[in-house]
Amino acid sequence: MNTSFSYENFLIEKKKAGQFRVTWTDYMQIVTIHAAEDIVISDAWQPVVYDVRRAGTPMRYAEVEEGYRCWYSGGSILLRGKEMLPVCYSFLDFHYGGWMASWICGWGYHVPTYVGQEVKNYMGPEKWGWVYGGQRTYKPIPPEEGALFDPLKYEWSKEPGTPHPQGWRKDCGSIEERWSKVASWTTWPKYSDEYMKYWEKFRTA
Repeated sequence: MNTSFSYENFLIEKKKAGQFRVTWTDYMQIVTIHAAEDIVISDAWQPVVYDVRRAGTPMRYAEVEEGYRCWYSGGSILLRGKEMLPVCYSFLDFHYGGWMASWICGWGYHVPTYVGQEVKNYMGPEKWGWVYGGQRTYKPIPPEEGALFDPLKYEWSKEPGTPHPQGWRKDCGSIEERWSKVASWTTWPKYSDEYMKYWEKFRTA
């Protein structure tokens, strides 16, 4: 039994051995270093992929065998400020409505109301099928262009159609496929102060 092993120092030892190219601290930093091809793999999320593509660098979102780490961003209304309830409900209606669902998916995010008819009608069958249904685009996309596919630039059909066999399929497939591979939900950790202390120790090592 190796009693000298230390979980606390494990990553520090790997860092000193040159295992890590960089530890990124903000969103645009990870986009920039990927776009410059200073790194080829990172622990990031799907919006990074789209912004790297928009910078002209091909990129794919890869799945890890251990499963996804997911987080949920939802809206809620506080008890105080009852006079603002109409405004609050109007915002929530907008936030979970068709326009937001259609816009935010272009950045790699989703809304929990995706099963609603309002969202489906606004997005149209091709876009909804691509984002949530795991379907291919109606138009063929050459394989070499797939890693540059931008959902904000593609012209989505509002009419029913047939997914093309050579159409582009969203990285990771349908939302049901993605849900089935969620391994953990990101929440604020119970021992956050300890995590921050060890992160700072690792960062400055």
